[in-house]
Amino acid sequence: MKCFSEKERSKIRIFVRFVFFFELFYFEIKLLIFAFLILTHLPIEKFCCIAQLLNFEQYRALMEGWASNMWNWYTGMLIWKIQNPWTALRGQMYDCYLDVNACYYGTRTGGEPLHVQYNCATRQVEVVNTTVSGKDKCTVRARIYGTDGRIIHEQEHKDVVIAANSSKTLFAVEQPSQILGAYFLRLELTDGSEPLSDNVYWLTTQPKDYSGLKQMAPSQADISIKLEKGNTDYSAIVYIKAKDKISFFNRVSVFNKKTGERILPVFYSDNYFTVFPNEEKTVTLTFAINLPQEDIVVVVREWNGKQ
Repeated sequence: MKCFSEKERSKIRIFVRFVFFFELFYFEIKLLIFAFLILTHLPIEKFCCIAQLLNFEQYRALMEGWASNMWNWYTGMLIWKIQNPWTALRGQMYDCYLDVNACYYGTRTGGEPLHVQYNCATRQVEVVNTTVSGKDKCTVRARIYGTDGRIIHEQEHKDVVIAANSSKTLFAVEQPSQILGAYFLRLELTDGSEPLSDNVYWLTTQPKDYSGLKQMAPSQADISIKLEKGNTDYSAIVYIKAKDKISFFNRVSVFNKKTGERILPVFYSDNYFTVFPNEEKTVTLTFAINLPQEDIVVVVREWNGKQ
């Protein structure tokens, strides 16, 4: 410390104290999480799944809040941290193990160049165009689903014109009176037969009561997986077809079959996605690993069940 001046040494001491108290606070948070899991008898896997749901929602809302007030309140946005160098459940696009978190997919959804979104404060459907070209003759469809997969309400707005670099309010979607608790709102933006944006919200008619999501039965969706070995890496195609129920918040992962450990990093075309009744979804992924193909397993885990 002799090479530093007294002022510099003072700054170093302040920094060391800050790091110490930050680590102490982080340790206490982990203890609180551990105590919560014990008291609620919640499996750690389910706790982490809930954390990813919040991750997705938080960062989608961040992007949509900015877009809703584009040029009125904001002219741009910066996410200052995309990765934690320690284990964490939120606030990261990918974690210290290089696993892409739901935060990334929420950000990507909310930041679509052409996007349809729901303003939860005003209960209005909005369309956003962050490109330099206008778009016309688009169609916006809103559908409300019960947690059992039934369509409760549907409405459509045609010939929508979206100016370049703008956001526009279209119509209101009120809470469904026939549902008590959690429900889904699906918004679709199309140009003829071309899908431009598909956005899903999990909402509730009862303040802070999302227990209906916990009570959802597994969808028992049909799933097929094709894994192929290339010269230096593997690629896989995951095909999911829902039946009469909503296959909610599906997460695709890759494991070493012998050790049970995750294979990371993996690059997905999409993840943490929802498939509605009688619809289908295809996800592609690639990863590099020095393992025989028979030792690799691709797993699709939905919100309330493992496939």
